[in-house]
Amino acid sequence: MTALLGYRRNQWATFLVACGGLSMLLGIFTASAQPRAGGAEGSTPSVEGDRDSESDSATIRERIVWTFSGYHASTEPGPLLELGSRAGVVAALKDLASDPDMRPSIRLRAVDALGRLGGDEATVFLESMLERSPSASDDRERRIAELLRMHAISSLGRILDDARAAERFESLWPEADVQTRLTIVETLGAHAGSPGRDALGRLAEAAEEQIVKDKIGAKLSR
Repeated sequence: MTALLGYRRNQWATFLVACGGLSMLLGIFTASAQPRAGGAEGSTPSVEGDRDSESDSATIRERIVWTFSGYHASTEPGPLLELGSRAGVVAALKDLASDPDMRPSIRLRAVDALGRLGGDEATVFLESMLERSPSASDDRERRIAELLRMHAISSLGRILDDARAAERFESLWPEADVQTRLTIVETLGAHAGSPGRDALGRLAEAAEEQIVKDKIGAKLSR
């Protein structure tokens, strides 16, 4: 009987040792598998992340288009920033403003919104719009390009400091048409403070069109 009990104990001990060995082997296998998971297969989450980012951008763009399509569409930062991250909203607005297939009203509101959001990226984009000369042969396309440029001037007036705005818009004056000059006068008077008034005084002497002179006079009389 004693021998039988000893045999059973030895059998149980052997079983425990065997289980311990299997656990060690499993641990070694798991540890060796982890580096492989971070290797070639590790690029998959990055690809999926890129796809998610593209999907988010498309969603933000769609939301902005829907928002701007309303009769009382708002271009204020608050409602827009509820549609996604600031970076995503700015990227979508730039894309909409540059899209020739998008409705002009949406494009113009995108430019206005960039002026209200501000920031370096919006500033650089709006500055680039001032350098685009409306050269489209089609009258409608040319008019749209002119409107985008005028809205870019107004938007930059909100972003640039007063002295920089006065200098920048005054430099546009010699090549500007009447409508653009009126936009410059309005922007300098509304957003550029004392430097803007000084610039208007100089432009009053350079103005040739009576309607522009009258506009400058109205701004300076306030």
